[in-house]
Amino acid sequence: YTAVGCAITTISSNLTEMSKGVKLLAALMEDEVGSGQDLMRAARTLTGAVSDLLKAVEPTSGE
Repeated sequence: YTAVGCAITTISSNLTEMSKGVKLLAALMEDEVGSGQDLMRAARTLTGAVSDLLKAVEPTSGE
């Protein structure tokens, strides 16, 4: 459980920096047909998956 906890902490603490980088890359890629939008869509999908993971491992308030 410790390894999973460390991995989740690392992922969640790096999401803000990742989102800044993705926004910058998407802006730089706008010249290529839709590439920036594809990158943003992939980042949203990844963020949604991480959110689902965090919800799934969240202990219930009764425990």
